Amino acid sequence: MSTTPRLELPRVGRPDAGTHLVSEWIVGSAEGSHTAADMALAEWSDNMGRGPGGDADGSLALHIFLNTDGSSLLHYSQWTSDEAHLAWARSRRDGMISKLDEVVPGIERPGLHRTHVYRSITGDASLTPRLIVLATVDAAGPESQRSWADTVVAAQRETPLPGLVAAHFHLTKDGTRVLKYSEWADVAAHEAALPVLASSPAWGKVLAHEGTRHLGFKRYEVYGSVTRDGAAR
Repeated sequence: MSTTPRLELPRVGRPDAGTHLVSEWIVGSAEGSHTAADMALAEWSDNMGRGPGGDADGSLALHIFLNTDGSSLLHYSQWTSDEAHLAWARSRRDGMISKLDEVVPGIERPGLHRTHVYRSITGDASLTPRLIVLATVDAAGPESQRSWADTVVAAQRETPLPGLVAAHFHLTKDGTRVLKYSEWADVAAHEAALPVLASSPAWGKVLAHEGTRHLGFKRYEVYGSVTRDGAAR
């Protein structure tokens, strides 16, 4: 597998990805987060695309993001299918995690979100995204998931948020969450957009959307990636 110097963001809309898996690792320190990320990337770089018997395992890409305060990691992986990921997890996950936990003990893993990308919107495409913001929303079911995402798209069209490059709406397959993965120019741009969210009638409809509950957001920067096309960092 080749190595490239670029830290690229995920190709969210890649057509071969049947599932997008999102999970947080709460590590507690920047040093521990860096070590855990490096170990995970090294393991994936050595094994991506190869199943236990040498056959293809369905993995396409892993991107790891570092929370801006250094305390946690966001894992974003793309697979051909959930079945392919589950087969990998049965054969390899425990061994990988146990080795990592020996070096970085105490990592909290709240859970894995299995998602599909419902839709995406583009903001200012002339900007280079250097920040990822993951907003999490509880939903009463699939209809609420889609309706909330549609309301956000309508708000962005009516009152565009400056500094937003793009947003991708990931719906969990159990119908309970929306993960809004958005790309921003930088932290300052995202902070500047927050007053617009609070004062705009269009964005007020998003905050008041029936059947959903906002759980907050976290800011991340890309740390490294491994893909079938090459590894970064």
